[in-house]
Amino acid sequence: MKSIILLLSIAIFIACKAKKENNFEQQLKLSFLTRLEKADSSVILDSFLLVKADTLFIKTGMAFDDSMYVFEYRRVQAQYNNASRENRQDSLDYYKGELDYMTKQITQLEQHIRQADSTHGLGILFICRYQIRLGDKTQKDWIFYPIAKDGSIIRPDLIDDRITLSVKNLKKGI
Repeated sequence: MKSIILLLSIAIFIACKAKKENNFEQQLKLSFLTRLEKADSSVILDSFLLVKADTLFIKTGMAFDDSMYVFEYRRVQAQYNNASRENRQDSLDYYKGELDYMTKQITQLEQHIRQADSTHGLGILFICRYQIRLGDKTQKDWIFYPIAKDGSIIRPDLIDDRITLSVKNLKKGI
């Protein structure tokens, strides 16, 4: 009798957990669709899958910010290289100033990451996989949804930027 009650309890627990994860996945998918529609209404979402959910710590959040900052640094570096090839001195000076500033910020952020708290949770980091389509072209990609304890999206602008980049790559055929 005890084993039947134990099995029933486990089955109910698993069913509730699956329903909760499915609910999160549906909410994330709806948010993604809304953002995709803003980026380009002609792009179709073929699939969206919640792959993993992890606790988001201060240290994790700072590392996430650092990776986005490095991504932006590389974009400015490419603009600097283009200006250099085209010998646009006014642009070179501007981009050089941006790169110098960003280098200092990245160095400081990396120092803070080494000392950051990795015990207190800020929220949950949802890692999702998706596929979008435009005509006969498809693009598979990952998206990270950092959600605060209050349920709000942390840095939604980064999610919008990622979706926009994915749409651009889809159109280019990358």
